[in-house]
Amino acid sequence: MSSIGQIGAGLAGLLGSAAVMTAAEGHTRLGRTRRRRFPSARVQRNWGKSRRVTEAIPDVAADLATGLAAGLGPFDALHYACRHRSDPLSLAARRACAMAEVGAPVRVALDVLSEVGADARLSSLRMALESELRSGGSALEPVTAVARAAAAEQTVRRTERAAKVAPLIQLVVALVLVPSALLLAAAVAVAGLPG
Repeated sequence: MSSIGQIGAGLAGLLGSAAVMTAAEGHTRLGRTRRRRFPSARVQRNWGKSRRVTEAIPDVAADLATGLAAGLGPFDALHYACRHRSDPLSLAARRACAMAEVGAPVRVALDVLSEVGADARLSSLRMALESELRSGGSALEPVTAVARAAAAEQTVRRTERAAKVAPLIQLVVALVLVPSALLLAAAVAVAGLPG
């Protein structure tokens, strides 16, 4: 009985020392290890954000082109393109529209789009909108070209992803259907036995 009590006391002491080390993590190895892990978590979060921005570009560019073709101004078309979306690109675009609405300079408002990601298509959209606002030229052609190129890239990516997943789906189907077919054949054979 005393050995169980000693084990319990040892565990309590171990847990207590872990709590003390956690509380005083300023110079402990545990604290340094934790601080090293945060940048990798930040990189993973930023990677997910950049992926969501990349996936949103084709739809946003297509809606932006639609708004420009309908005769909307650049910021109105940008707001039209992003009004019902919640991806990081659309949130930044709405923030840029709000900044332009309260009188921020065009370059400052459009810099918000550049801060979202370093995608070349984003800079193309930004330059097209900025040139229309500054020189009065039409941004419709460059925005339409970006939308088409982004849609083609997205189609290629989806096709490649489907090609990678197809063998896995076939394997799962085979693992499910083959045993069930064997069971069905066995049931038919057992039902056909006399007696």
